[in-house]
Amino acid sequence: DLHLPQAYCSDVMDDGSMLPTWRGFLLEGVQNMFSNPSGHECSDFATFCSSPYATTLRHICSKTCGCHLVHSGLLYREGCSDRCSEKRRQGLESWACVDPSLSSASAE
Repeated sequence: DLHLPQAYCSDVMDDGSMLPTWRGFLLEGVQNMFSNPSGHECSDFATFCSSPYATTLRHICSKTCGCHLVHSGLLYREGCSDRCSEKRRQGLESWACVDPSLSSASAE
């Protein structure tokens, strides 16, 4: 255990916390799944985070995928790390739910 704060959210593929053997194994899996053999970092796979089949990608690249963000637009959250999901939950608890005014909604 890295003794990180409870709500710490990271990309375990990029942060150096993953054993090189596991990193290579998981990286090869996402490279093959998304036909991106030149991808080596989470940012190289960010466009695939919303795929329903990206469970492993969301687990190893939780921060890049936006698992911790309330407004990420991420429909599928399976695979998101517990730490990122906790950070998102905390954000939801502090988020004020307010209906926009008609004028601000039509301006968008």
